[in-house]
Amino acid sequence: MIVTEGLEDKLNRLLNDPDSMAQILSMAKSFGMSEDQPSVKAAPPPIDENMMLGIMQLMQQLQQTDTKQDALLCALKPYLAPDRQAKLDKAMQLARISHLAGFALKNYGGLLGK
Repeated sequence: MIVTEGLEDKLNRLLNDPDSMAQILSMAKSFGMSEDQPSVKAAPPPIDENMMLGIMQLMQQLQQTDTKQDALLCALKPYLAPDRQAKLDKAMQLARISHLAGFALKNYGGLLGK
């Protein structure tokens, strides 16, 4: 399980620190973010507590899996050819993402809430 205590405080400190924001902006530019994005000097919007709670619940849901099914697939994996092992890993990852998306749609009407 992911430890989420103090996460909001850490995010607020990160977003309110100009040096950290400059580093984040620098990384974003290296990944192709355009120059016409908002300046680092602009104050970040306050974090909505409900949205933060929703994100934490999604992270917790991501950690929950069908352990019996996962255990069976992982036990069978060594007996598969390497290309099929890669396909099994991809399928398990897609199943987790699908489960998370279904949870988000059911409980929040989407990732960012209703």
